[in-house]
Amino acid sequence: MREPGIIALVLSMIDNSATILLENLITILFYLFCIELCSQ
Repeated sequence: MREPGIIALVLSMIDNSATILLENLITILFYLFCIELCSQ
């Protein structure tokens, strides 16, 4: 009966890391966009 708990834990870890990666990507794109605007 412990299998589903382990699977849920792994999925939540994957979900958390994916969310962090997405936030980092959005931040990087935002900075690139600002640099692009400032350089014109």
